[in-house]
Amino acid sequence: MRRVRSVALATFAFLFMGCATVETHQTGQIAPDFTGLDLAGQPHTLSAYRGHPVLLDFWATWCGPCLQASPTVQRLHERFAEDGLVVIAVQFDGKGDPAAYMAEHGYTYTVLPDANAICREFEVSRLPTFIVVDPDGTVVHRQTGLGKDGEAKLAAVIERELSSRK
Repeated sequence: MRRVRSVALATFAFLFMGCATVETHQTGQIAPDFTGLDLAGQPHTLSAYRGHPVLLDFWATWCGPCLQASPTVQRLHERFAEDGLVVIAVQFDGKGDPAAYMAEHGYTYTVLPDANAICREFEVSRLPTFIVVDPDGTVVHRQTGLGKDGEAKLAAVIERELSSRK
């Protein structure tokens, strides 16, 4: 009974309260290349964005912390798109309707629906996970959840990568 309660509490904390920031072995390594189709069926290949920093947002429509993070992702997209930032939301699974969700909230960044293969390539198992890839294709930042200062941390990394392009 105690074990069941512990698992239930951990699941609740993950789904509704977000996750702590973590770094993995992938930071400092070349990001795996991928191709995924967006909501309109257009292909997006990570290597096609060389020369631009890329923010990858791994999320799901059923993930409470992911949905809470979506306005942050939109703000970062709006703030840095003109400077060259590419934002791609990678849907963890095919559940839900990401097109309806994006339209309902007016979010304008790219979504790759039902992208389990890309999630596996990046070893994503906790949501939301944010990965910043520098203009050379190297993973320079990885964090799970936003937490208290998550948006500021992501913005600082993005600003650093954008300034390195100049």
